[in-house]
Amino acid sequence: MKKLIFILFLFAISTEVFSQDLEGIEITTAVGGSQEISDANANVLNSKLENFLTQNGIVKGINSQFVLIGNLDLIQSQNAGGASGNLLMYELSVTTKLLNNADQNVFAQNSQIVKGMGDNRIKAINSALRKINYNTEGFKTFLAQAKIKIADYYTKNCGRILNEASMLEKTNQFDFALYKLTSIPPVATKCYQTSMSKAQLVFQKRINYDCKSKLSQAKIIWSTNQNVESTAQIEELLAGIDPQSSCYKEVTVFTDNVSKRIKELDGREWNVYYKKEVGLEEDRIQAIKEIGKAYGAGQPKQIIQNTKIKL
Repeated sequence: MKKLIFILFLFAISTEVFSQDLEGIEITTAVGGSQEISDANANVLNSKLENFLTQNGIVKGINSQFVLIGNLDLIQSQNAGGASGNLLMYELSVTTKLLNNADQNVFAQNSQIVKGMGDNRIKAINSALRKINYNTEGFKTFLAQAKIKIADYYTKNCGRILNEASMLEKTNQFDFALYKLTSIPPVATKCYQTSMSKAQLVFQKRINYDCKSKLSQAKIIWSTNQNVESTAQIEELLAGIDPQSSCYKEVTVFTDNVSKRIKELDGREWNVYYKKEVGLEEDRIQAIKEIGKAYGAGQPKQIIQNTKIKL
């Protein structure tokens, strides 16, 4: 009875807290376990894990700190006969864990046993894997527990994450800092709000730094060769400058002078077409999040510790 009351209480909390923005949580999927498992088998299980996340409003992340792992262990295999005499039966234990890869803390865990048959090892194991059922009360509880612990993790570690982002910002590692800040999901409400405010400040410093750096390079190119050929390099550099950057007016003065000189040299018109200005705050935040995602996607695949993993 106490267990039932706890589960109902857990569901009530998770519904209230996580119905606001489930898409804010990103989780990476991985498969590990027995050497018997082939890449084809791993793909089947990974697809199951991804569907499980999608059906529950969670985005499959890239190099996310939180990992949903399906570990497979062979219980037994035997020849089951069949018409051809070579039908194989495999019995597997499937342990699904959601863990914080940074400290290996397991947030939730659930196991099930599945059996399958086929005329070769891969087919028999795939037959078993397709019987894995994530649409159960056990896995609803599994996910509810994990979500609460993820939100709690960011709440407790908010100060540390913000400090790490500040250190990265001071060394001009702006994209890394934005990756840190945008990794905080909206379910950690206060920390998320603080991180988004901080991210906008970092973003402004990023575009200011980018503007000054590119303008300096453009001036060097122009001072070295004041001709039509050099304008192609200048345009490539300056076209990506954000109109909201602090040195944007200086850039336009510089390009106007270059344009006048090109007109004097051979009568050509020359203009730089700058990137579109991001106006609305929600569009700006989305642009910031895209920078963070791009940085994460560009990093080497993470190593999931203490297990044999196929990513």
